Amino acid sequence: MSTAALLLGAALLLTGCVSTKYKMAPKNTPPPIALNLATVQPPVATVLHTVIVYKGPGSWKKAAYWDEYVVSITNQGPEPFIIESALLVDALNAEQLCGSNPWELEDLSRENLKKFEHYGRKIMIGAGLTTGWVLSGGLVAAGAWAGDAALVTVAGAVFVALPVWALGSGVRILVARSSITDEFNHRRIAVPLELRPGETKQGSLFFPISPGPQRLVLRCRTNGVTQPVTLDLTPLAGLHLLKQLTEGAAAGTTKP
Repeated sequence: MSTAALLLGAALLLTGCVSTKYKMAPKNTPPPIALNLATVQPPVATVLHTVIVYKGPGSWKKAAYWDEYVVSITNQGPEPFIIESALLVDALNAEQLCGSNPWELEDLSRENLKKFEHYGRKIMIGAGLTTGWVLSGGLVAAGAWAGDAALVTVAGAVFVALPVWALGSGVRILVARSSITDEFNHRRIAVPLELRPGETKQGSLFFPISPGPQRLVLRCRTNGVTQPVTLDLTPLAGLHLLKQLTEGAAAGTTKP
């Protein structure tokens, strides 16, 4: 294959597949699903309003490889407290810390899905939300994640050799990437976070894709004492998991 053909192919990857990674969600994306799961462990009151998943209701990024937990946290006590950290416990009992970088979260999501495939758990991103809504798009295998990463690497390796029109597309991608990072940071609750008496903070905690979340845990410190504040996520126990396929495989049967 000629050098020109290789460059053209790389340019197509750069302006097509890679640019999709940095696009905003379509305007006709449905609104988020209301969950409104709540817990009160004085002095902390926590409400989980919704969870936004890859290409799911409420999405603002076209292909967001993370789970966005939209919460409100209120200090109902007479003293300030500090939220030191926030984590999810997933179906494998692994603790997933909230993230501060969208692109690092994507890498962590790939690792998580590979672990679940390794343990024989079938994954469909977005399956198992409490309304029964299921994302169309099919099964996600570890190989698909590796393929996406490989395309980005190839395109980046030949970027300096692309013609001017391709470089212009690259600049647009950089601008789009920056816009996504800005929106991510605008929505994100940064921890550690101090809340004064009577103060409420609403925003998003971003986690790597975490199938079968069991609980959301906030570690809060007040008067020098740290205590966990736990929100039970039983209604989301099937999130991202294809339970029927897993059971069918275990029983040696085939689902229609």
